[in-house]
Formats: sequence, C-alpha cells, structure tokens
Amino acid sequence: MSTPSSSPTPMSYKNTPNRSMSVRGVTFAYRQLGPDDGVPLIPLNHLSAVLDNWDPRVVDGLAARRPVIIFDNRGVGASGGSTYAPRELACNTRISPTSSSSALSRTARAGREDRCA
Repeated sequence: MSTPSSSPTPMSYKNTPNRSMSVRGVTFAYRQLGPDDGVPLIPLNHLSAVLDNWDPRVVDGLAARRPVIIFDNRGVGASGGSTYAPRELACNTRISPTSSSSALSRTARAGREDRCA
C-alpha cells in the first residue's frame, strides 16, 4: 500500500485564483503561476479574450519552468476601464528611442506628433 506524498501538488491554471492590480486608475485582472524566480512569460491573447479562454494544459506546461502571468486586457473580462479606440491606442503607443534610425520609427513618431498633440 502506498502512502500519499507530502509534497504539495503544483497549482493548475484552472485552480489559480484571479488577482488584480491598478495601473493609472485602471484595474487589471490577472493570474500568475509557476516558479517565483526567473523572467516571467506574459502571453498575449486574441481580441476580446478573457482569462478563461486559455487552455490550462498549455499554461501549466509553460508554468512548469518559468513564471507565467495571464491578464485580461483593458475593458475586457474582469479588467476595468474601456477598450481603446484605434486612434487612442496609436497615441498611447510608446516608440523606443533606440529604434529611431529606422524609417518606420521616424514615420510613426511624426504621425503620432501630428495627430496626438
């Protein structure tokens, strides 16, 4: 007869509780699992997807080796705020100063300055 193991069972994504945090007045819902150390993996979901759209088997596999943070986008699911209109999203996009040599980056910055001032 075998005895039950005393080591804790790893938490599965389907049993991971939702958490929330506020960023600039908007509350974001997220789930975090995996080891406490290492660089976290933050996967992006499709348009209007929520925390429960993720397959627990996939997330559990990713979280076996590194921290994983899954979140609801702004205005979607359990997160607060409202979704951005395309123009708002473009105006809130940050362009890295290290990529200023590319023509695309210069064009994006110029267009942003014209429309978002």
